[in-house]
Amino acid sequence: MNRSHLEFALLTDDGSRAAALGRHPGAEIFWYFEDHFGDGTGMGLYDPPLQKTLRWAAWGDFVVLAPTDRYEIRAYRHDGSLARIVRRENNVRGPTQADIESYREANVLTETATMMTDRYNATLDAFPVPESFPAFTAIEVDAPGNLWVREYNLPEDGDRALWTVFDPEGVVLGFVETPPGLVIHEIGEDYILGKAEDELGVEYVQMWGLDRSGQARSGI
Repeated sequence: MNRSHLEFALLTDDGSRAAALGRHPGAEIFWYFEDHFGDGTGMGLYDPPLQKTLRWAAWGDFVVLAPTDRYEIRAYRHDGSLARIVRRENNVRGPTQADIESYREANVLTETATMMTDRYNATLDAFPVPESFPAFTAIEVDAPGNLWVREYNLPEDGDRALWTVFDPEGVVLGFVETPPGLVIHEIGEDYILGKAEDELGVEYVQMWGLDRSGQARSGI
Protein backbone atom coordinates (compact mmCIF):
# COMPACT_ATOMS: atom_id res chain seq x y z
CA MET A 1 0.00 0.00 0.00
CA ASN A 2 1.45 3.36 -1.05
CA ARG A 3 0.35 6.76 0.22
CA SER A 4 1.85 10.02 -0.92
CA HIS A 5 1.68 13.27 1.03
CA LEU A 6 0.33 16.62 -0.13
CA GLU A 7 1.71 19.97 0.94
CA PHE A 8 -0.79 22.79 1.51
CA ALA A 9 -0.27 26.54 1.70
CA LEU A 10 -2.33 29.73 1.62
CA LEU A 11 -1.42 32.24 -1.07
CA THR A 12 -1.96 35.99 -1.29
CA ASP A 13 -3.67 37.70 -4.22
CA ASP A 14 -0.35 38.07 -6.04
CA GLY A 15 0.46 34.37 -5.65
CA SER A 16 3.07 34.65 -2.91
CA ARG A 17 2.91 32.28 0.04
CA ALA A 18 1.10 33.67 3.07
CA ALA A 19 1.19 30.63 5.37
CA ALA A 20 2.19 26.98 5.27
CA LEU A 21 -0.40 24.40 6.36
CA GLY A 22 1.99 21.45 6.40
CA ARG A 23 2.11 18.04 4.74
CA HIS A 24 -0.86 15.72 4.98
CA PRO A 25 -1.44 12.11 3.86
CA GLY A 26 -3.21 11.86 0.50
CA ALA A 27 -4.98 8.95 -1.19
CA GLU A 28 -3.94 5.34 -0.75
CA ILE A 29 -2.94 3.34 -3.84
CA PHE A 30 -2.39 -0.42 -3.79
CA TRP A 31 0.46 -1.72 -5.96
CA TYR A 32 0.91 -5.41 -6.69
CA PHE A 33 4.05 -6.93 -8.19
CA GLU A 34 4.08 -10.56 -9.26
CA ASP A 35 6.89 -12.60 -10.79
CA HIS A 36 4.62 -14.04 -13.45
CA PHE A 37 4.05 -10.55 -14.86
CA GLY A 38 7.46 -11.22 -16.39
CA ASP A 39 8.66 -7.68 -17.00
CA GLY A 40 9.27 -6.35 -13.49
CA THR A 41 6.22 -4.09 -13.57
CA GLY A 42 3.13 -4.12 -11.41
CA MET A 43 -0.55 -3.18 -11.38
CA GLY A 44 -2.03 -0.40 -9.29
CA LEU A 45 -5.51 0.02 -7.80
CA TYR A 46 -5.94 3.79 -7.73
CA ASP A 47 -9.30 3.51 -5.97
CA PRO A 48 -8.85 0.41 -3.78
CA PRO A 49 -11.54 -0.93 -1.45
CA LEU A 50 -11.96 1.11 1.74
CA GLN A 51 -9.56 3.72 0.39
CA LYS A 52 -8.37 6.33 2.88
CA THR A 53 -7.73 9.75 1.42
CA LEU A 54 -7.74 13.47 2.25
CA ARG A 55 -10.58 16.01 2.08
CA TRP A 56 -10.31 19.79 2.29
CA ALA A 57 -12.59 22.82 2.21
CA ALA A 58 -12.90 26.49 3.16
CA TRP A 59 -15.03 26.75 6.31
CA GLY A 60 -15.77 30.38 7.13
CA ASP A 61 -12.43 31.93 8.13
CA PHE A 62 -10.81 28.50 8.41
CA VAL A 63 -9.26 25.96 6.08
CA VAL A 64 -10.29 22.36 6.80
CA LEU A 65 -7.81 19.54 6.14
CA ALA A 66 -9.14 16.11 7.06
CA PRO A 67 -7.65 12.67 6.37
CA THR A 68 -10.48 10.14 6.32
CA ASP A 69 -8.57 7.71 8.56
CA ARG A 70 -10.39 8.84 11.69
CA TYR A 71 -13.23 11.18 12.62
CA GLU A 72 -10.98 14.12 13.46
CA ILE A 73 -11.40 17.23 11.31
CA ARG A 74 -8.83 19.97 11.79
CA ALA A 75 -9.52 23.62 10.97
CA TYR A 76 -6.62 26.05 10.45
CA ARG A 77 -6.45 29.84 10.64
CA HIS A 78 -5.08 31.99 7.84
CA ASP A 79 -1.69 32.14 9.58
CA GLY A 80 -1.47 28.34 9.47
CA SER A 81 -2.13 27.76 13.18
CA LEU A 82 -4.60 25.14 14.34
CA ALA A 83 -7.89 26.76 15.35
CA ARG A 84 -10.27 23.88 16.02
CA ILE A 85 -10.58 20.09 16.03
CA VAL A 86 -14.00 18.54 15.38
CA ARG A 87 -14.42 14.96 16.57
CA ARG A 88 -17.28 12.49 16.77
CA GLU A 89 -17.47 8.94 18.07
CA ASN A 90 -17.24 6.55 15.17
CA ASN A 91 -17.23 3.05 16.62
CA VAL A 92 -18.08 0.94 13.58
CA ARG A 93 -17.17 -2.67 12.98
CA GLY A 94 -13.95 -3.52 11.21
CA PRO A 95 -13.84 -4.92 7.65
CA THR A 96 -13.80 -8.64 7.01
CA GLN A 97 -12.48 -10.86 4.26
CA ALA A 98 -16.08 -11.26 3.13
CA ASP A 99 -16.29 -7.48 2.57
CA ILE A 100 -13.23 -7.63 0.31
CA GLU A 101 -14.61 -10.68 -1.52
CA SER A 102 -17.86 -8.86 -2.15
CA TYR A 103 -15.94 -5.92 -3.60
CA ARG A 104 -13.91 -8.26 -5.78
CA GLU A 105 -17.00 -10.00 -7.14
CA ALA A 106 -18.48 -6.63 -8.09
CA ASN A 107 -15.30 -5.39 -9.79
CA VAL A 108 -13.57 -8.42 -11.31
CA LEU A 109 -13.13 -8.23 -15.08
CA THR A 110 -14.88 -11.11 -16.86
CA GLU A 111 -14.27 -10.00 -20.44
CA THR A 112 -11.95 -11.89 -22.79
CA ALA A 113 -8.71 -12.60 -20.96
CA THR A 114 -5.84 -10.28 -21.84
CA MET A 115 -2.58 -9.48 -20.09
CA MET A 116 -4.18 -6.40 -18.49
CA THR A 117 -7.36 -8.13 -17.30
CA ASP A 118 -5.28 -10.96 -15.83
CA ARG A 119 -3.07 -8.47 -13.99
CA TYR A 120 -6.02 -6.51 -12.70
CA ASN A 121 -7.81 -9.60 -11.39
CA ALA A 122 -4.60 -10.89 -9.80
CA THR A 123 -4.22 -7.53 -8.05
CA LEU A 124 -7.77 -7.75 -6.71
CA ASP A 125 -7.01 -11.26 -5.42
CA ALA A 126 -3.90 -10.01 -3.61
CA PHE A 127 -5.52 -6.99 -1.94
CA PRO A 128 -5.16 -7.30 1.87
CA VAL A 129 -7.95 -6.65 4.34
CA PRO A 130 -7.41 -3.12 5.79
CA GLU A 131 -7.42 -2.67 9.54
CA SER A 132 -10.41 -0.33 9.54
CA PHE A 133 -13.06 1.36 7.46
CA PRO A 134 -12.57 5.05 6.66
CA ALA A 135 -14.35 7.34 9.13
CA PHE A 136 -16.08 9.47 6.48
CA THR A 137 -16.04 10.04 2.73
CA ALA A 138 -16.67 13.73 1.95
CA ILE A 139 -17.04 17.20 3.43
CA GLU A 140 -19.09 20.18 2.23
CA VAL A 141 -19.76 23.66 3.62
CA ASP A 142 -23.23 25.19 3.21
CA ALA A 143 -24.27 28.81 2.74
CA PRO A 144 -24.84 29.50 6.49
CA GLY A 145 -21.34 28.19 7.23
CA ASN A 146 -22.20 24.73 8.56
CA LEU A 147 -19.85 21.83 7.94
CA TRP A 148 -21.40 18.70 6.38
CA VAL A 149 -19.53 15.43 6.82
CA ARG A 150 -20.70 12.39 4.88
CA GLU A 151 -20.56 9.23 6.95
CA TYR A 152 -18.79 6.24 5.43
CA ASN A 153 -21.17 3.63 4.00
CA LEU A 154 -20.66 0.17 5.42
CA PRO A 155 -21.42 -2.66 2.96
CA GLU A 156 -24.78 -3.27 4.63
CA ASP A 157 -25.74 0.42 4.23
CA GLY A 158 -26.17 0.14 0.45
CA ASP A 159 -26.37 3.49 -1.36
CA ARG A 160 -27.44 5.47 1.69
CA ALA A 161 -25.95 8.99 1.84
CA LEU A 162 -26.01 10.19 5.47
CA TRP A 163 -24.40 13.48 6.53
CA THR A 164 -23.62 14.83 9.99
CA VAL A 165 -24.02 18.62 10.08
CA PHE A 166 -21.87 20.75 12.42
CA ASP A 167 -22.54 24.42 13.12
CA PRO A 168 -19.77 27.06 12.68
CA GLU A 169 -18.58 26.33 16.23
CA GLY A 170 -18.24 22.60 15.56
CA VAL A 171 -21.37 21.51 17.46
CA VAL A 172 -23.56 18.79 15.91
CA LEU A 173 -26.84 20.17 14.60
CA GLY A 174 -28.24 16.89 13.31
CA PHE A 175 -28.25 14.50 10.39
CA VAL A 176 -29.37 14.80 6.78
CA GLU A 177 -29.93 11.96 4.31
CA THR A 178 -29.51 13.01 0.68
CA PRO A 179 -30.73 11.11 -2.40
CA PRO A 180 -28.56 8.12 -3.38
CA GLY A 181 -26.18 8.89 -6.23
CA LEU A 182 -26.48 12.67 -5.90
CA VAL A 183 -23.09 14.39 -6.25
CA ILE A 184 -23.44 17.64 -4.31
CA HIS A 185 -22.01 20.87 -5.74
CA GLU A 186 -23.71 23.49 -3.57
CA ILE A 187 -25.80 23.63 -0.40
CA GLY A 188 -27.82 26.83 -0.04
CA GLU A 189 -30.14 28.14 2.63
CA ASP A 190 -33.08 26.07 1.38
CA TYR A 191 -31.76 23.86 -1.42
CA ILE A 192 -29.16 21.30 -2.40
CA LEU A 193 -27.78 21.50 -5.94
CA GLY A 194 -25.99 18.58 -7.56
CA LYS A 195 -25.91 16.08 -10.39
CA ALA A 196 -27.07 12.50 -10.78
CA GLU A 197 -26.84 9.82 -13.47
CA ASP A 198 -29.57 7.58 -14.84
CA GLU A 199 -29.14 3.89 -15.69
CA LEU A 200 -27.55 4.85 -19.03
CA GLY A 201 -24.96 7.11 -17.44
CA VAL A 202 -26.64 10.34 -18.62
CA GLU A 203 -26.02 13.21 -16.20
CA TYR A 204 -28.81 15.45 -14.90
CA VAL A 205 -28.63 18.59 -12.79
CA GLN A 206 -30.98 18.31 -9.80
CA MET A 207 -32.11 20.80 -7.19
CA TRP A 208 -33.65 19.47 -3.97
CA GLY A 209 -35.50 21.52 -1.40
CA LEU A 210 -33.89 21.66 2.05
CA ASP A 211 -36.11 22.23 5.08
CA ARG A 212 -33.81 23.08 7.99
CA SER A 213 -36.56 22.38 10.50
CA GLY A 214 -35.80 18.72 9.93
CA GLN A 215 -37.83 17.55 6.95
CA ALA A 216 -36.58 17.49 3.34
CA ARG A 217 -38.96 18.52 0.60
CA SER A 218 -39.31 16.72 -2.70
CA GLY A 219 -36.80 17.20 -5.49
CA ILE A 220 -37.31 19.56 -8.38
